[in-house]
Amino acid sequence: MPSPPSSNCAAPRPTVGNCPIPPMSASRSTGSTAPSRTARSTCNTRRRNTSRVSCTPAARTIDARRSNACAAWRTCSATASAMHDPRSAPRTKWHWPSWSRALESALFHGPRVPAGGVFMAGIFKSYDIRGVVPEQLTTGDAYRIGKAAAAFFKARCIAVGRDARLSSPALSAALCAGINAAGCDALDLGMGPTPISYFAAGSLGRKKVQGAIQVTASHNPAEYGGFKFTKADAWPMSYDTGLNEIERLHGKDLPPLAKNRGRTRALNLRAAYVRQCRQFARLDPRRPLKIAIDTGNGVTGAWLPDLLKGLPVKALPLFWKPDGRFPHHEANPLKEENLRDLQAAVVKNRCDLGVAFDGDGDRVAFVDECGQAIPGDLAGALMAKVLLEGEKKLPTVLYDVRATRALAAVVQEAGGRAIETRVGHSHIKAGLRREKAVMAAELSGHYYFRDFFCSDNGETAMFLILTLLSRSGKKASELVAPLKRFHHTGEINFHVANAQKTLEIVERKFADQAKAVSKIDGVTIDLGDWWFNLRPSNTEPVVRLNLESLVSREQMAEKKAEVSAAIQATA
Repeated sequence: MPSPPSSNCAAPRPTVGNCPIPPMSASRSTGSTAPSRTARSTCNTRRRNTSRVSCTPAARTIDARRSNACAAWRTCSATASAMHDPRSAPRTKWHWPSWSRALESALFHGPRVPAGGVFMAGIFKSYDIRGVVPEQLTTGDAYRIGKAAAAFFKARCIAVGRDARLSSPALSAALCAGINAAGCDALDLGMGPTPISYFAAGSLGRKKVQGAIQVTASHNPAEYGGFKFTKADAWPMSYDTGLNEIERLHGKDLPPLAKNRGRTRALNLRAAYVRQCRQFARLDPRRPLKIAIDTGNGVTGAWLPDLLKGLPVKALPLFWKPDGRFPHHEANPLKEENLRDLQAAVVKNRCDLGVAFDGDGDRVAFVDECGQAIPGDLAGALMAKVLLEGEKKLPTVLYDVRATRALAAVVQEAGGRAIETRVGHSHIKAGLRREKAVMAAELSGHYYFRDFFCSDNGETAMFLILTLLSRSGKKASELVAPLKRFHHTGEINFHVANAQKTLEIVERKFADQAKAVSKIDGVTIDLGDWWFNLRPSNTEPVVRLNLESLVSREQMAEKKAEVSAAIQATA
């Protein structure tokens, strides 16, 4: 199991109070897991002579949780491993004796909701759960989240995958223990990119799995951990569509332990996932490509050899070995500093393209042969070109409110229909199904595909760009150049006292001059030869500005200064 972030913490033998956790041994007759008779007797004797354990709800407070985080992390991690080992999971139904209930309940219970009904703030976000491990997010949280997920999904079985972070094996083990404690089975998908959980939920169908959870903190720094949820048939889940109920159940430590415990077994979907992604790789074997790929020590590097095997591609690996410490750079390709190694490698080795994945493989960024980053919305326009070629009916492509209008123009020129949508994976996935769209593109490097269960997939996005590059015979910079017809600021953040008030004031200032005003996400004001979108952050007192001129870079700079001044006047 992974160590906690601090190396100064001692590594005590896992205990409940003063009672060592008993060794586990498998029962041949029943297939259940139980301690030896001697260990069980010793454990029961010591438990009677001790006061309530320090991690029970009555004794555990928020302050104590932070100060004892390192010791609790080691204890819970070791216990989660003992209770959950996919390789030794029994084939028959598990027995659920009273000693196991007491041990698991004592170790994994945490602070309940205070009398005022205020939930534990911070780890439940708009689209996922995440926090610093173990100060904000512990295996105890993971255990209760697993129980809550089983109850919310009304599930018989839930698929669970994980990324390469040091904390992910322990969080995954505790999550599965919680799922099992609620009487639900868990399918352990092992270490893989986040899209593997979407693939499991979509390909296995609701009769086999009623939900999927990926243990990941996406592109966040190494000290973070988290969970992403997917409903049956790969339907998206956000705070408004389920995480709020998970938070409520987690806070109240519900549901209670089930009479019959579920079991965990491993499921290897690697070959099926690779086949699903490779259906988008239609490269011309007469024009092999040389590409550099930087996975930032994230999980995707372990899968790329299988994904690229047999294709006319020579790949230059950068940081492919999964390492949850992310020692070379943060696994977030949106930050310019994280692309420098890739840009240098592309130029030095004369590669046709550079590709950068984030830590969990659902986000991707591209660099042309000159080492210049390709904006995410323009990369989406290139993918749309490939996908629209084979469509007979009027195809639809979704793009988020921040994207350049060049993307919509490219789709229309290719005979498609472009529709603007809200930012955020749950909104985009729902819109993809509602509009029966071919794909959707986000400025942030998330790309969603109808033929991948209406979900985002970085590997599929890579294959589409490689296909266009191979079949067109052009350089990446030559493909992008015609798309740079307008002048975009990129996203700019402003700290404000009241985000909603700022939006109202700015809207009033520019609405009289506007040709159109849209409130799909924040406020978008179209002023003819330029437009801007202003939207609030979901997590902090910040508003985000995206502005584009259809005329010149000079006009873009002028209008950017004008709108920025209006925003800052409200701060």
